[in-house]
Amino acid sequence: MMSHRGELILGLRRSNFWTRAQMLRFFEKHPRTFYNKLSRRNNVESVFSAIKDRFGAIVRALRERTQETELLSMVVCYNMVA
Repeated sequence: MMSHRGELILGLRRSNFWTRAQMLRFFEKHPRTFYNKLSRRNNVESVFSAIKDRFGAIVRALRERTQETELLSMVVCYNMVA
């Protein structure tokens, strides 16, 4: 049996294994839907990356409400410029 640290290093945690197995089964049963969802995820990750590149990866606000406001203002500014 491996230690918790060893399992994390090898990426063999039980939850990761079962999640990947579920994804593989979904891909085998519904390939078109899988690729549509993958395409959406790719678009979202690209937008997140662009916002981080432009405005930085750090949120400077301390309170949760002001953090939300800061993030939403970043998104609005990105949509205005892009």
